[in-house]
Amino acid sequence: MKNDLLLDRVNQLAEVAVLAKLGLGKVVEEYEGIFLRALVRGHFSFRDDNEAFFTEVVPWIISVIQIHADQQKYLLAKEWVRVEFRESKKPTALLTVMLAIFLVQKGCEEAKKKPEAEQAIWQAIKERMETLPIE
Repeated sequence: MKNDLLLDRVNQLAEVAVLAKLGLGKVVEEYEGIFLRALVRGHFSFRDDNEAFFTEVVPWIISVIQIHADQQKYLLAKEWVRVEFRESKKPTALLTVMLAIFLVQKGCEEAKKKPEAEQAIWQAIKERMETLPIE
């Protein structure tokens, strides 16, 4: 139960980070299909290797932030991360994780409308995300 509460909190923070702090809602909406397919492709490319999976997806996720987030919002989002995560020394890394978590949430929501096989794929991707340290 405690784990579920923690995951809910992380999901809420991811939504705040992406939509309110970074202002990436329109970008995610516009490119959602591309982003979700890239996550699935990374999942299948590195099915048994979480480290390789993250190495595959992190660069393009961070580039979405760097290219599409307004500079002022980005700086304010980094400060928000420092406060929210108790003086985090890695705000860019945490914002990247938050965007990844947000995209996986989107994938899981979309998969609910699809066959069980696709739901299983997104469940596996979600479980990978849960292995990332949030600090």
